Amino acid sequence: MSQVQLAEALGQLQTYVSKCELGDRRLDVIELRTWVIALGGDPVAFMAGLEDRINRNAAPPDHVKSARKRSTGTGSP
Repeated sequence: MSQVQLAEALGQLQTYVSKCELGDRRLDVIELRTWVIALGGDPVAFMAGLEDRINRNAAPPDHVKSARKRSTGTGSP
């Protein structure tokens, strides 16, 4: 979908879409929901996928977890 097509689906100008894509303008959660719907997505599934991705990226790698347990003495006996 082009910026012009997305802007039309959102009832906005193409410059609005461009600024959002460039990071010059952030979307609030209501706007994000509108974008997901305009792009043919399911907002609930999108948020669940986003949460999974954030959690995967936020968790330290296993070798870091093991090192923390050893250094703090909280590892399993």
